[in-house]
Amino acid sequence: MVIYMSNIIEYAGYNAKIDFSAEDNLFFGTILGIADLIIFEGNTPNELRNAFREAIDDYIDFCARTGKEPEKTFKGNFNIRISPELHKKSVLCAAKLGISLNEFVALAIDEKVNQKTRKQLSANIDMKRNEPVTLKAAWEDNKTIQFEPFLKEARK
Repeated sequence: MVIYMSNIIEYAGYNAKIDFSAEDNLFFGTILGIADLIIFEGNTPNELRNAFREAIDDYIDFCARTGKEPEKTFKGNFNIRISPELHKKSVLCAAKLGISLNEFVALAIDEKVNQKTRKQLSANIDMKRNEPVTLKAAWEDNKTIQFEPFLKEARK
């Protein structure tokens, strides 16, 4: 029998990544998306879940007592490090599509996270540009995908 356990839990808008230490026979977790380091542990899944809730409640109480604003998880911005060549290709692809690099990266992440098809991605760009554009995907080195816009047949 296989038992599946998700390694992400949520409480009060905060998410945590859960790990298991076989050496210590202990579950432990860290809060995702905030700069403050909050860790918690438990011997059982229920103990872990209770420790997580207690850690979040303590964090919010601590912030209230000290006048600190609790960090909001996932503010919608982050820095990434990519190769200069991938950066260049991304800027050029975004320019060809008539969108910003930020919009291009957001669409690419949205596509991957939500497993969107090229057709769905095309519809997103069509709405942003307000023009009938579709995407033609070409794989390069089995790592990077390049998008080339071309006008739909109906516009000819």
